[in-house]
Amino acid sequence: MIAMMLLFSIGGAMAVEVPMKENNNPDFPSGPHRSPALQANYDEYTGELALLYSESGAAYTYYVYDEDGILLVGGTGAFNLAGTSSINLGVLPSGYYLVEVVFDTVSYVGRLYIEE
Repeated sequence: MIAMMLLFSIGGAMAVEVPMKENNNPDFPSGPHRSPALQANYDEYTGELALLYSESGAAYTYYVYDEDGILLVGGTGAFNLAGTSSINLGVLPSGYYLVEVVFDTVSYVGRLYIEE
């Protein structure tokens, strides 16, 4: 799974894209169809991870792990009719994090660096 993650540094930008890649979980074969795309942008001023998904109303579970793989934050959410949702990460100190967003049978992972 770590090989599939992309490292992204925030560095001085206000909102930065966090690349989210589909996690090919062997317990949930994706079959011949392509999963809807998930986009994520982190706003360093508000601490919000804004999510955009191609299926409005979809429910998800999210997990945020530190660089040692320890679960720090988790919860559930749903996308509104515009296909947007957000996760508040403003409580996390600076450092590297793995963000995982899980739908019924598909999960997406991305690597985020939060700078103070």
